[in-house]
Amino acid sequence: MYKNILVATDLLESSQFLITLAQEVSKAHQASLDVLHVIEPPMSAEYAAALGFATFPDPSTEGASLVLKALAEANNITSEHQHVEVGHVRSKIIEMAEKLNCDLIIIGSHAKPGLSHLLGRTAHSVIHHATCDVLLARVK
Repeated sequence: MYKNILVATDLLESSQFLITLAQEVSKAHQASLDVLHVIEPPMSAEYAAALGFATFPDPSTEGASLVLKALAEANNITSEHQHVEVGHVRSKIIEMAEKLNCDLIIIGSHAKPGLSHLLGRTAHSVIHHATCDVLLARVK
């Protein structure tokens, strides 16, 4: 059913859980698997300028790339399937899924108790804006 799967990770402790889950789904469907980490800048240039602040430089992707590379290689995911992007998390996840022609996005939710945190901000946003299926995995 699925041919191209994208797993979005925050590179925290739950990352291994998400990658293992994604690999199981990928194997069951004989699908390709890409892994993505998005670095969200502290403030957009437009927003900073509107507030009268100097713009923030784009954050470096070097550290995140090294962590993602170690995680991916430990799970036999080759470098062409590893992606680090800078920008708005939801937008970059959806853009990458579309670019890779993904039919499934796997994302974790660090949901906190309470109705307002039912899914988590990023997960909720991806679910409502993605053009493909989204598998939301609860992580602790």
